[in-house]
Amino acid sequence: MRHDDIRRALAERLAALREWHRQLPAPLRRYQWETFHHAKDWLEDRSGTRRAYVEQATGLGKTVEFAAWARFCTGLRVLVVEPTKLLVEQTARAVVKFSGGMVGFLASLPDIRNAAGQVVAARGHRHSDIVVTTDESLGRYAHELATEFQPHLIIFDECHWGYGEPAQGALRHFSEAVIIGFSATPDYLTVLHRPDFVSVTLDNGQQLYAAPGRLAQNNFSLRLDRRTIPWGVTEGWLCPLAWGSLALDVSLEGLPVGEGEAGLDYQGKALAKHLGRHWSQITRAVARLYQSGQYQLASRQVFAACPSQHTARELAEAMNANGIPSACVVSDTSTKRRNRILPAFASGALRLLTSVNVLREGWDVEGAEVCLMLRPFKTYVGYLQTLGRILRPLNGKVALVVDGRFGNTTYQPLSAPDLFLPPGMEVPAGAIILGPGTDVAGVAASPYLDSAGAGERYRVPALAGEYCTGEDGVFEADGETWLTLNSLRRRGIAWDNPRLQVYDGLVRSRRALGNSGQLVTCYALSDILAAQRR
Repeated sequence: MRHDDIRRALAERLAALREWHRQLPAPLRRYQWETFHHAKDWLEDRSGTRRAYVEQATGLGKTVEFAAWARFCTGLRVLVVEPTKLLVEQTARAVVKFSGGMVGFLASLPDIRNAAGQVVAARGHRHSDIVVTTDESLGRYAHELATEFQPHLIIFDECHWGYGEPAQGALRHFSEAVIIGFSATPDYLTVLHRPDFVSVTLDNGQQLYAAPGRLAQNNFSLRLDRRTIPWGVTEGWLCPLAWGSLALDVSLEGLPVGEGEAGLDYQGKALAKHLGRHWSQITRAVARLYQSGQYQLASRQVFAACPSQHTARELAEAMNANGIPSACVVSDTSTKRRNRILPAFASGALRLLTSVNVLREGWDVEGAEVCLMLRPFKTYVGYLQTLGRILRPLNGKVALVVDGRFGNTTYQPLSAPDLFLPPGMEVPAGAIILGPGTDVAGVAASPYLDSAGAGERYRVPALAGEYCTGEDGVFEADGETWLTLNSLRRRGIAWDNPRLQVYDGLVRSRRALGNSGQLVTCYALSDILAAQRR
């Protein structure tokens, strides 16, 4: 089927979805219908882009949306791409509830069963018109899927994982298909600013940066709909969010940065090693926070984001020893053990759940009230994906994120006030920073204020871009060219440190992150040239 015919057929299916929605096993929300309406308009535009994406915060039900779409794509073939095997299982079970029949899957998994033990998904692409695959299997079987399965619609969940090769190479096999991405964090934004990065303004006026190739519009073309965390909280679909902090006498100064899963961030191994050396100190700070009664953590369901599996396990063991029922869930936790831990946490039998790298884990615990952000982030993707674990509404809960504040650190990691409140605003610890009906709720509604500690307040700074040099040791900032000593020498300016001291006060310098991710000193080229003329 040609692309234009596929667009027309999909638009017809969306119209049918509106007419026959009572056949769905779960009702769709108002904003989900609006998303479908935007998609229908796009599909009916024959000159429209071949790809599009939907930005929707964690907890707003995007799986339900594309499961509903798959339900009414009768006579058409649908390929759903997920980043992990766990999400393949979860999505397959969700889609089957809507489609009513078995689906296929491509992943190194046994047959997928429902709660009753019945097989609902079988390996391969010949069992059904709906196939769920990992992005890894998409890359491996792209040619086979394109020639044998020939999907009409490709739904790429967590599409921000698909901006590089081999995912983009795999998608190019499907020249006629309609491709729609879904993501809570479609752009790889960071406080780090490299010479080739572009500036992006957040809704609160803060500036972050991204490589052009890691923006959704440059990979999935057109945004169909946007529902952010502040929107979800304001409209009541996500729970209110309060903020607190934990002072840690540990410096992050000079830690190298590099490209990781969530974009340009602290180098994962270096961060884990550095914090691992200080982890007993951080663990004691957490224990003191519990003992102080601040935020009433001992009576709440707390999720702790840690920098490594070792630190996650160590924190759970230490807090168990302190009388807080705790457990650890990480990537190598067995399914059997995970299935014991998560219900125990949901029931309150466990009070603290520690983990690492949750943005690729694909699990959610509705009862989680508090996030201890012990893994610092410079990236928007990493921070928001972690924060999303606690925002699902349940019994009128108010979520609390406790950001680590690191001592002797020039550039603090991202925090919730930095991302949601306007620069210059002051917020007391324990206050609600996002609430229903308004962008910033009154503080009186917060259950965390009475125990938050007297006088602790945070004034939101204007985020200062942390500049990174290019491979040539040069970057542009504030209308100036800044260069390392090596880059000066390569330009034929033979400077050394003793000579620079002669011109102390005449040549401005500033610290930046070098191409290796380490801190380097750079000098203003205009000052050097002026000093040479003296």
